[in-house]
Amino acid sequence: MIDGQTQDVDLEAYLTVLGHVGFTAYTGLVHIGEVRPDDIVYVSGAAGGVGSCVVQFGKARGATVIGVAGSSDKVALLTDVLGADRAVNRHDGPAVDLLRDAAPEGIDLYYDNVGGEQLEAALEVLRFGGRAVICGAVAAGSGGPANYRRMIYQELTMRGLTVTAHEDLRAQFESEVGRWVREGAVRSLHTVFDGIDRVPEAFASLLAGGSSGRVIVAING
Repeated sequence: MIDGQTQDVDLEAYLTVLGHVGFTAYTGLVHIGEVRPDDIVYVSGAAGGVGSCVVQFGKARGATVIGVAGSSDKVALLTDVLGADRAVNRHDGPAVDLLRDAAPEGIDLYYDNVGGEQLEAALEVLRFGGRAVICGAVAAGSGGPANYRRMIYQELTMRGLTVTAHEDLRAQFESEVGRWVREGAVRSLHTVFDGIDRVPEAFASLLAGGSSGRVIVAING
């Protein structure tokens, strides 16, 4: 249902920043990760559906945000369009080296959409008392991090996220993010494929990382 406060918002927003991916990003960042204005936040899969929302919501909450993506075009998208303070291309070198270069002072919060070497890199660079939100683990062969012992002496916290368990946050999410959308602080990021016959292409693009933001298949009629 589209409420009166956001009825002037583009319909695509209800599939992105005001939809399920936005709610997932918001719940993980605000409720699970307890983002603070003085945090340095690192986001993997930052140009994807959830990741692009996390980047924007983190900035709207006043945090410093660093994103990682899979191409130079997506890196530019993160900094030039979505407002990330810094961004890295994961193909430019080992994940931990890229993150240390991007965040020499360390990070406070990691929002994980992929697992694998990005999670291990984040555990190496998280500062004392840092937090990790585990939303996804799509990286090939993604298992438990080899450096998990660092969580002990750095007193790190890692917590998983199942968004359907947090419907009590829906009204708060719609109010705050709806305001950000109306103010222009966040925007919908999506890739549209026209026609039901393009579903396989859209799915392949999603898995290969060839699209930005939420993948939408538009069906006319």
